[in-house]
Amino acid sequence: MYNSAALISYQVEHPKDKRNNFDKAIHFCYQYFKGKISEIILSKIVQKFMSPIRPGRVFERYQNIKKAVGFTYRIS
Repeated sequence: MYNSAALISYQVEHPKDKRNNFDKAIHFCYQYFKGKISEIILSKIVQKFMSPIRPGRVFERYQNIKKAVGFTYRIS
């Protein structure tokens, strides 16, 4: 589901100062696969839900880096 939603959302044209709202894209792709909406309506809806990008932003998005958690096992 993730890969197909990514392909559909990347094919939709968007202005340079906006990006796709991937949560909404996955939700609408799920509805498309269930047969509730058509392919033409899907591309229009995904294009409608765009998130603005702040001008002059240094990083594209905030990434929460998680460190590896080590488990100690007891060998007897």
